[in-house]
Amino acid sequence: MTTKQRNFVFALLGVAGVYYIAPVFFGPRPLIRFGPPMRPQQPAPKKDSAPPPAPTNATPVPASDPSFERVTGVWEGIGAVPPNSCTLKLEIRPKEGDATKLAGFPVLNCFPIVPPLFRGRDAQQQLMARFAPMSSVLTGTAEKGSVLFTLDKAIGKTPDGCSIQGMTVTPFGVDQLSAEWQDSTCKGGQILLRKSRG
Repeated sequence: MTTKQRNFVFALLGVAGVYYIAPVFFGPRPLIRFGPPMRPQQPAPKKDSAPPPAPTNATPVPASDPSFERVTGVWEGIGAVPPNSCTLKLEIRPKEGDATKLAGFPVLNCFPIVPPLFRGRDAQQQLMARFAPMSSVLTGTAEKGSVLFTLDKAIGKTPDGCSIQGMTVTPFGVDQLSAEWQDSTCKGGQILLRKSRG
């Protein structure tokens, strides 16, 4: 082997020694990669994370009329509706499922100022029948400072066939309510009510 060849072999051994022994003292050698550079890996999404809620096209709930707060509650009153004397109990509350309307539940009981005379075995039943209350389920809407109630269902009737078919209530003074009702075959009437409870 010539001197030139020996020097070439020693040079190769020196390069190999630096390549394999130097990492022990200076840290690991960098890896040499061929081809396009690697893209950084994105973190995998968590399996337990819930998807974002889908947008809803919910219709806004209409606001109730401010006058409704003044008339809601339980109202009671007594008054003369010639030739009768009548008592009226009226419960008014927001209508379920519709903030723009009210639900009304009147119970009207009228009896003659001068009680009629009944004779015979059925006199007591005839007298009690005259005191049968009229009651209805009503739906009300605000109109010009009043609440107009229309009939949903008539529950009670008098022996004469009278039943509440509609009602108009209007705030009266500080703590009263004017209630005017219409019925199917009789002439209707009007009574001032006071709130018995909210």
